Amino acid sequence: MKPLCLTLSAWGPYKEKTEIDFTSFDGKGLFLITGATGAGKTTLFDAIAYALYGCMSGEMREKGSVRSDFADAEEETYVNLVMSHNNIVYTIRRNPEYLRPKRRKSGENALTKERENAVLYQGEEAVAAGSAEVTRRITQILRLDEKQFKQISMLAQGEFARLLSANGTEKTKIFRNLFGTEECSRFAGELKEQAGLLYRQVMELKHKMEEDIHLLDGWLEDGRENETWRELTSGDSYHYEAVIGYLKELAETCRKEVRQQEKETSRLETEQMLLAEQISAGKRDHELFVSLRQAEERMGELNRLKKDKNALQKELDRAQAAARVWPFELAAREKRRNADKCMAKHQTLKEEKMRLKTQLSELSYLYRNREALQRSFSLLEQEAGMREQVRQAAMETQRREEGLRATQERYRAAEEEYSTHRSRYEEADRTYKRAVIGLAAAYVREGEPCPVCGSLEHPAVAVLSEEVPDEAKLKTLQQKMEEAADTRQGLFERAAGQRGEWEESGRRLARLRGELEQLERQTKRIAQRLRPYLTEPLEAARKRCEDAWERYSNAAALLEQKEEALRQAEEELRSESKEADSAEKELLLQVREQGFASRPDYGRAAREPRQISRMQEDLKQWQEELRACGELCSHLKESVKGKKETDLDALLQEAESLRITREEKLRALKRQNILSEAVRRTAESLQDKNRRTEPLMKKYGLVRELDQLAGGNNGKRLVFEQFVLASYFEEILTAANLRFAKMTAGRYEMLRAGRVSDGRSKDNMEILVMDYYTGKTRSVKTLSGGESFKASLSLALGMSDVAQAVSGGIRVETLFVDEGFGSLDTESLDQACETLLSLANGDKLIGIISHVPELKERIDSQILVEKTAFGSHVSTGVR
Repeated sequence: MKPLCLTLSAWGPYKEKTEIDFTSFDGKGLFLITGATGAGKTTLFDAIAYALYGCMSGEMREKGSVRSDFADAEEETYVNLVMSHNNIVYTIRRNPEYLRPKRRKSGENALTKERENAVLYQGEEAVAAGSAEVTRRITQILRLDEKQFKQISMLAQGEFARLLSANGTEKTKIFRNLFGTEECSRFAGELKEQAGLLYRQVMELKHKMEEDIHLLDGWLEDGRENETWRELTSGDSYHYEAVIGYLKELAETCRKEVRQQEKETSRLETEQMLLAEQISAGKRDHELFVSLRQAEERMGELNRLKKDKNALQKELDRAQAAARVWPFELAAREKRRNADKCMAKHQTLKEEKMRLKTQLSELSYLYRNREALQRSFSLLEQEAGMREQVRQAAMETQRREEGLRATQERYRAAEEEYSTHRSRYEEADRTYKRAVIGLAAAYVREGEPCPVCGSLEHPAVAVLSEEVPDEAKLKTLQQKMEEAADTRQGLFERAAGQRGEWEESGRRLARLRGELEQLERQTKRIAQRLRPYLTEPLEAARKRCEDAWERYSNAAALLEQKEEALRQAEEELRSESKEADSAEKELLLQVREQGFASRPDYGRAAREPRQISRMQEDLKQWQEELRACGELCSHLKESVKGKKETDLDALLQEAESLRITREEKLRALKRQNILSEAVRRTAESLQDKNRRTEPLMKKYGLVRELDQLAGGNNGKRLVFEQFVLASYFEEILTAANLRFAKMTAGRYEMLRAGRVSDGRSKDNMEILVMDYYTGKTRSVKTLSGGESFKASLSLALGMSDVAQAVSGGIRVETLFVDEGFGSLDTESLDQACETLLSLANGDKLIGIISHVPELKERIDSQILVEKTAFGSHVSTGVR
């Protein structure tokens, strides 16, 4: 990174917009920033560091305090840095958080907070916005974070020896980013992970082999092979080759025993089959003899039922004859039912006719006098309404009378209050007038004219009363009297108005009462007529009469309908009765034709169709079973001719004993088969896992050895990344010593420590100094301030050289040095300047902040910072 132009606005001691053009130093890469103490030299470093990373160059300075106290309130505070990196021009504009005047002021000195912000441009294009995002992009572009940039490119005031005395971890972080050694650390991590994976694979296979052996233990609990197995599997580790060999021999032995047991079970199975055939034949003969006995017994039972079945046949014949009469019975019943329905309908209509006539008789009086009743109800309703009006008018008159009385009471109270205030005012007024004479009497002098009458004699001079009201009190009393008078007058007028309203309300009440008396005389004449109907409220009575009128009209219309329906029902009843009698005669004729003596005799023989069906089915089933049973007995007798029954119990007992013996043999065969299969599978599994374990063990041994070396468990106690970084570190020290030896006249040389001081650490980034005056090495921390400055400057320059040589991605083109030269003597100052001048002859830009006078003489390119009472100013020039 090389700065091209830096612009400050309202920043620190710089009141106005200040611009520094670094391109004027091209060809003369070394320049000096000089000025009085506190003028703002280090502020320029702060501005560059803040533009890049949003922070200051030193830890003692805070970005929240950079707003210039000299600047006007409207002046913006920001830093604008134009820089080049890898031949690309970037522009960064960044402002801190500060208070500024509101653009729309709501009051005096109205302020608002301007938030921190940043924008990064590549050429003319904005590529990042926001403080955090711009910092991230700058770190990505420069490949240095804020801390690394300050340690490599910006030796800030008070921080010269930070890189020099940084611990190994800090140096490792710096060098890792500089030289990209993360791959070495990742490679070591992958080795460790691979070693762990191989170890887990090997141990997993061994655990599975041990599990196979433990699972087989349960099958080898008995027999002569148990002792041999215990010998092979005793101890913490197993000889897997011997175990596999033994299991192969045991598997062959098990197979031979299985074959022998299979032959024995096959023989027993043949004997079972032969005996099963004998038992099956014996069972078939036994079943024939048993079936013959059962068939003969059933035949006897069926013959004993013959008498009952003959009686059932006679009952069935009578039921079937009655069934032929049944249709006529149904027809007669249907006709009789129809006649009964007509009779019931005729009777119902007669009853309804009588009920309607009764209802019409009851309602006839109300219906005939309905018009007179309606007029009577209207007069009564009018009377009720008038009574309500009289009641409301009486209440209104009473309310107005009470209001009038209340106002009169208030008027009397106001009258008394007015009299009181008037008395007080008149008394005070008289007192005040008498007091005026007393005031004049105070000026009377003997021998001098009276101020009132001019007399020279003053026989009785008026005396001034002690309690004399002043004009303010007199005015207050007058005001109260007038207010009381106004109140009295207002109540008087209100009472007069209320009296008029009360009298008008009384006249209206009298008029309504007169109208009510006229209505009462009219309604008194009809009260006797409506008395039977006024046992309930008037509205309910009127509603009841109206309902009665409607019921009378409906009943009259319905009576005509019922009379017509009754005539039709009488004709239908005569017709249905005639048909019922004819059907009854036909039924009696059929009873005699079917052989029944009478209807009761027919009734006793009649059965329902379901009963007849059951009787027929019962007889048919008995006849068929009797025939089938006879045929079965004949067939069975023929089948058992010449045969004897077999003793099945003895054969079954012999078969059960043979079954138990064969099942025991089968269980033993199953156990032997399982043992043989388990031994075979275990031998094959162990052999397969043992074959897979051997190459894994070889590979694990090689990878584990590499992991140990890369992890620092080696003679030099260096991890792989530290080994690579140590080589870079030594190159940095070699490059640094070229300047360090020159600046110290060959006395000192920096060396990397050969051993690690902390036995727990696996890095070796400590720096020692060889002092050729004493011939001994010592810690770099023992150097003096000036010597430490030379060492840190040399180390920073050496790091820059090596970083650029290793990778073109990191280019340290600018170095800023803040103070430190004041600690050097003349000779050391010459040596340091010569070194920096030789370095600046290349492509680097080196800026030094110092007020040392000797540097002003040695360095031609300068930035002069002048401090005034109104802020600092900057001027640049080349001598």
